Amino acid sequence: PPRELDRLNRRLGFRPRIVSRPARTIRSALREANAPPIIDYWSLDIEGAELAVIRSFPFDAYTFKVLTVEHNNHAPAQESIRSYLQQFGFERFCTVVIDDCYVNTRLGFSAASKSTLASCHWTRRF
Repeated sequence: PPRELDRLNRRLGFRPRIVSRPARTIRSALREANAPPIIDYWSLDIEGAELAVIRSFPFDAYTFKVLTVEHNNHAPAQESIRSYLQQFGFERFCTVVIDDCYVNTRLGFSAASKSTLASCHWTRRF
């Protein structure tokens, strides 16, 4: 937004160059990459927009065995993310500093099981 550019101009002493790029959906990127319907692991860290991205994720076509999501110790965001993911079968396994790790109970994983993460096989990258 122009206001933000003006603020940066004052702070940095120059106006940053605007670069436009086409946007695409997560669904289209996964489809183009021939992603499998069950993905082993996703680490989501996009500086505060995690909940918006999770809400736009095509859980009707794809899911994860394990998912880590950054929350920066912001309790309302952390709780909103946890609450939203529950409807897709995710249960919080642990918190590692500023990230919550979730496991997919619909795929047979359990947050109570110490062997949950050890049973994941990291075999394919796309």
